[in-house]
Amino acid sequence: MNEKRATLTLILALVFLSVSPGGIGGSPKNKLEAYTDSEGYAVLSQLLDSDAKGWKNTVIRLDGLTVSRTEMAHESLRRCTELAGEFQAAAKDFEGKTQQRFALRKMFTTKIHHTLLKEKKAVPDGISGGVYYVSPVGFDQDKTHGIAFVDYVCGGLCGAGSFNLLVKGAGGWEYLGGCSWPY
Repeated sequence: MNEKRATLTLILALVFLSVSPGGIGGSPKNKLEAYTDSEGYAVLSQLLDSDAKGWKNTVIRLDGLTVSRTEMAHESLRRCTELAGEFQAAAKDFEGKTQQRFALRKMFTTKIHHTLLKEKKAVPDGISGGVYYVSPVGFDQDKTHGIAFVDYVCGGLCGAGSFNLLVKGAGGWEYLGGCSWPY
């Protein structure tokens, strides 16, 4: 009986080790790659400032990870809006970057105070307002055309999402349009 119990314990231990994040070797899961594109942060900061102003947010709360394509409210940027030829390269880059999630860094230059949340909650307990979810920014080769996804969730049917098209001019990034939807 003790031999059966010892064998069962050994089998359960091996099964646990094989399915645990570290596996049998015990090495931790790979961390997500950091999103470090300073031009991407400039685009996202501009979009967040504009969006937060519309919602009258005094603090911008951001999920600590970028969203992937499968997490976006709409299946595809191409289904959302017709893209002019000059945005095709940026769209291809956007689709490639959104295949995975990235860890956001404190590189935002928003005019409104912002904070990165470590836990994924639609609306953190005890905090009024909502949470922003952003994508990495897709650019053309010269970084003169950009595409970004911004989603704001403030609970229930409160919030909005958007695909945003921007062009870099002499004065910085200019919003050209895109499409948006309320919740």
